[in-house]
Amino acid sequence: MIALTTQQAATLSSPQVAALSTSNIAVLETTDLAVIKTSAIAAISSAQLNALTTQQIANLSTGQVAAISTSNIANGLNSSQVIALTTQQAATLSSSQVAALSTSNIAVLETTDLAALKTSAIAAISSAQLNALTTQQIANLSTGQVAAISTSNIANG
Repeated sequence: MIALTTQQAATLSSPQVAALSTSNIAVLETTDLAVIKTSAIAAISSAQLNALTTQQIANLSTGQVAAISTSNIANGLNSSQVIALTTQQAATLSSSQVAALSTSNIAVLETTDLAALKTSAIAAISSAQLNALTTQQIANLSTGQVAAISTSNIANG
């Protein structure tokens, strides 16, 4: 088990973060995780991402969330963690990160989180993802977000 101070956690490099076991990353204090450099967070694996608690996910900075690779979003983020995302974190998701969300993960985005997505991120959703959204989620999209949905996704969604 790893026991780091906040000052020590802030000095972790990308290779050091990548070397942390899933059990070690799961027990990092939220304050320690919050000070890890964005470049080091980018080095976490999908297994490490999946090992993070919902509290740890909710306490990541928007920069840290933006640094998570699309493959790790696709393979490491579970529905409970998606629910734990704050509206500010959701707003920083890139179009490729949103496109990487599974249909079950996009379906659990809170309406405020979905409404916070950039229009470019909404434009990247697939017809399967569009199909997974609830009526309430669709109703809360802005006119700009609705306009960003491709014609083919509307036809197939």
